[in-house]
Amino acid sequence: MPWPSSGQLWPDTSGWAPGPGPAAGAGRTPRQPEAHRGVSFGWASLTATEVKIAVLVRDGLTNREIGTRLYVSPRTVQTHVSHILQKTGLRFRVEIARAAGPDIRRLADV
Repeated sequence: MPWPSSGQLWPDTSGWAPGPGPAAGAGRTPRQPEAHRGVSFGWASLTATEVKIAVLVRDGLTNREIGTRLYVSPRTVQTHVSHILQKTGLRFRVEIARAAGPDIRRLADV
C-alpha cells in the first residue's frame, strides 16, 4: 500500500483487497466441525466448551470464576450459558446445575 504523498492524510487504499497476511493461520489447523452438530437439541448438542461450562456451573462457579479458569471473559461465559439453556430447554442457571449430573464430567475432561 503506497504511503501518502504530500498533502494526503491517508495512504491510497484504492485497489486494496483483504487477504491473508504472512502470519494468517500460521501454525494453526483449520477448525473441524464437531460431531455434535448432527444433534440440535439436548445435552448431546452441546459443544465441548459448553459441556465444560455446564460442569463448572454445576460446581457452583460464577461467570467470572469460570472465565478465569477458561481464560475467557465473563460475557463469553454468559453467552455459553445462554446457549446451554437454549439447547437443553432449561430456563434458569440453577436448572443446569441440577440437570448436569455426574456423568457430564466424563464428557468435559475438567
